Amino acid sequence: MNTYQFKYLNQGAINNLGYSLSEIKELTPIDIKPEYTKSSFDKLLEPLKTGTTKMISFETAHRRKNGTTYPVEVYLHLSKQEEKEVFLAVINDITEKKKFEEKVIKNEQRYTDLVNNMSEGVYQSTTDGRFLNVNPAMVKMFGYQSVEEMLAIDIKKELYFKPEDRGNTYPEAGNDKHSELQMKKKDGSPIWVADSGWYIKNEKGEVIRHEGILQDITERKKAENKLKENNTRLELAMKTANMAWWEMDIATGNVIFEKRKAEMLGYAPELFKHYTDFTKLLHPEDYPKAMQAMGKHLEGKVDKYEVEYRILSKSGKYKWFYDIGSIVKKDAEEKPLKITGLVIDISERKEAEEKIAAIGKEWQATFNSVSDAIWIMGTDGKIIRCNKASEKLLEMKEAEMHGRFCWEVMHRTNEPIKECPVLCLKESHKREMFIMQEKNRWLEVTVVPMFDENEQIVGIVHVVTEVTERKQMEEAIKHVNEELERRVKLRTAQLEGAYNEMEAFTYSVSHDLRAPLRAIDGFSKMLLQDYSDIDPEALRLLNVISQSSSNMSKLIEDLLAFSRVGRANIATVPISMKEMVQSIVTQIKKETNCKHTVIKIGDLANVSGDKTLLNQVWTNLIRNAIKFSFKKEHPLIEIGCLKEQNEIIYFIKDNGVGFDMQYVDKLFGVFQRLHSSDEFEGTGIGLAIVKKAIDRHGGRVWAESIESEGASFYFTLPI
Repeated sequence: MNTYQFKYLNQGAINNLGYSLSEIKELTPIDIKPEYTKSSFDKLLEPLKTGTTKMISFETAHRRKNGTTYPVEVYLHLSKQEEKEVFLAVINDITEKKKFEEKVIKNEQRYTDLVNNMSEGVYQSTTDGRFLNVNPAMVKMFGYQSVEEMLAIDIKKELYFKPEDRGNTYPEAGNDKHSELQMKKKDGSPIWVADSGWYIKNEKGEVIRHEGILQDITERKKAENKLKENNTRLELAMKTANMAWWEMDIATGNVIFEKRKAEMLGYAPELFKHYTDFTKLLHPEDYPKAMQAMGKHLEGKVDKYEVEYRILSKSGKYKWFYDIGSIVKKDAEEKPLKITGLVIDISERKEAEEKIAAIGKEWQATFNSVSDAIWIMGTDGKIIRCNKASEKLLEMKEAEMHGRFCWEVMHRTNEPIKECPVLCLKESHKREMFIMQEKNRWLEVTVVPMFDENEQIVGIVHVVTEVTERKQMEEAIKHVNEELERRVKLRTAQLEGAYNEMEAFTYSVSHDLRAPLRAIDGFSKMLLQDYSDIDPEALRLLNVISQSSSNMSKLIEDLLAFSRVGRANIATVPISMKEMVQSIVTQIKKETNCKHTVIKIGDLANVSGDKTLLNQVWTNLIRNAIKFSFKKEHPLIEIGCLKEQNEIIYFIKDNGVGFDMQYVDKLFGVFQRLHSSDEFEGTGIGLAIVKKAIDRHGGRVWAESIESEGASFYFTLPI
């Protein structure tokens, strides 16, 4: 026993290791287990040698003759053969299991996200009352601000009204538990919770931490208290062990097994002594394949017994088991005597597979119900799957399209077309789309990449939507827009012609009226000078004629100025606004008696514009401000600007007579006056000139006022 040399290996083990039987009999387990030395292997087997345990199991790696290794699961116990103690080992190749475990690890984040998004509280805690981890729902449930804050608390002191209560909920044997208890929130208020917990043990069977799920059942407890009903506490056991070993004496059919095998089905272990006690519970559809699998192995046709079957539990429901085993003992004539194996409860996996299959059917139904033609392709552009709409669009069955390049079925070509979106996608790694015309219909083709977790393209979704109706509508809209544009151009030309004619007429009339008015004014003045004995009434009428002709002449001058503003070409140059305004103010003060008027000029941003027109704008606005504030005891005028994102707003404010805002719309019209000429002189054209000049610069003009308190005029110029 102490030499550890191999005495016998079945064909499966020989095949796995690659040695001949004679070669392997010269070896020991240590020779094929790279991670073990003689001393470490002795230590591993010590419990078997001393009788502390009847069987040990562990995972390790076996080294083949060619030097490669593979993961195995070893079940080892002592047995007697010919009055000698020998080690009997059942070795399972767990390569697939390890691959599965790797997949499980990859999915760990998914389950972490699931826990963090659960509405129930999830926790891990130490036996001395400290949290190792809690989820956000747990933090919210107890009124804490963060996970970190809750991890720092003493569970006994902070979450229990009586610290000793936590010990009362801790099972003596460390079993799984389900309990309902009253706990304490951060603010001291009570909360009833249902605690579904389980305990993690070390190798000695000692509880090292507690894990569980808390559900807030405060409202339910309140209802129960009102109804004075006794609540039956439900105990939920989290069964962590879902695997059991078994052995069968082939000659007698008697079995020995780990009691978990019976308990997984809900039966007492003592009910099962012969293999038929189990096989009679098999589902009728699965019984033949289970017997066939066992028969083939016992006959030596396959190297192992392996089968999945449904077996009836005590509850009346079938559970799914995965059963695997192999012959471990033969007689001198190589007749099998004993077989051992493992059984695993795979019910949850099967249920998941059924759900996945159902989801797959639902997805396929949805896939086929979409009216757009959809293909799922590999990165090479070959079609893997398509929906019913694809078959209808291309008048081909899915089987005809499967495995062919998309351009073969779409364009009936052996090479991709020039605008092929699939090729564009391979370059851009992003969604591509183009519209093509085929026969009498328009198609919109969209391709979208599918990425794996490493952001690598693993497939392509190809969608074809018929947009013939949309294209027809677009074409109709295009024709309508073209017609509208033609009509607008025609109407604009007509309006421009009418405007030019009006401008010319205004200029001609204004110009032609000047000579007669000068004659009337001249003759009236001559009469006044030459005839001193004129009747007083006649004298008054001559003065009226002279004054009226002067006013008419001024009005004509203003009309000509207004006309010139509309006809003048804009000569855009850089302008220093502050220098322009200062120059205008200086000139006006020389011409008028306004020395007592205070004019404050703030910072004025420079712009580009027509210097003549802007000079006219400032002149008219400043003269107006002086004129309408002149009668105030302390006339004050303020000039400044505000700079916005796309324009500059210039303003001039006075404390004069102001105007009624209900007439503000008339302010910038020709001949529009809000005050009589007896109060304030003027023709009513100055502000109209201001508006036209600013309009020609692409700006805006407006005014604000409170009667008797003053007025503010604003205009903008684009930056």
